[in-house]
Amino acid sequence: PFAYSVRFNLSDYVGYVTKYSTNVNGVRSGVWTPGELFGQNFVYKSGGIAQNTSDLENRVLTGTYNYPGYIMYQDLDGDGYINSGNGGFWYSRGDQVTDGFNYPRKSYSFLPSFSWNNISLSAVFEGVMHWKVYSSSHYVFGSSTGAGGVAYFFTPTFKESSDLGYWTPSNTDAFFPALNTGSSLATDQYSLNLAHLRVRNVTI
Repeated sequence: PFAYSVRFNLSDYVGYVTKYSTNVNGVRSGVWTPGELFGQNFVYKSGGIAQNTSDLENRVLTGTYNYPGYIMYQDLDGDGYINSGNGGFWYSRGDQVTDGFNYPRKSYSFLPSFSWNNISLSAVFEGVMHWKVYSSSHYVFGSSTGAGGVAYFFTPTFKESSDLGYWTPSNTDAFFPALNTGSSLATDQYSLNLAHLRVRNVTI
C-alpha cells in the first residue's frame, strides 16, 4: 500500500524592551531604550545612483559624496538634510525607515515522507521567511576605508571597474555605485536578503 505523511514546523522570536531604568528618556547612546525592538534594521531610502550633475540639482545631499556615480538618498521628513533624526532618540529616526531584522524571523521546516512497496522516501526542508542585513564590508561592496583597501581592483586583470559591476560614465547601468574608499550609508537598495529555503536531507 501507498502511505505518506507531512509534518510542518514554524517558530518565531521577537524581543523588545519593556523598561530600562538607566535610560528613561529613550536616548540612543549605546544602551537599551523602552519600546525598542531587538535587532531591527534602520536604513535610508535610496534615490538611485546619480547619473550626471543634473541628477544632483535640487537634491538633498549628505555632504560626503555629491558626485555622479554615488548614491542619492531620499529626504523623507522634508527638513532639507539626510540624517537619523534630532536629539538621538530611538523613536526619532529622521530619514531612516525600518528594514526587517538582522536575525532570522519565522523559521520553518517541513518533512514529507512517502512509502510504497517496501520503498520509502523522506526529506527535510528548512527555511527562513525574513532575514535582512546591511554590510558595508569591502567583501560586499568591493571597497573599504583605509589605505590599500581597493588596490586589487586596479590590477591589469580587469580592463576597467565596470567589469565588476561598478558605475562609470560608460557603465551607467551598473549594480554598484562608483568605486570608492568610503563606506556608504545603510540603504534599502543594498540590503542583503538572507531569506532562504534549503534541502537539509533526503533519504531513500
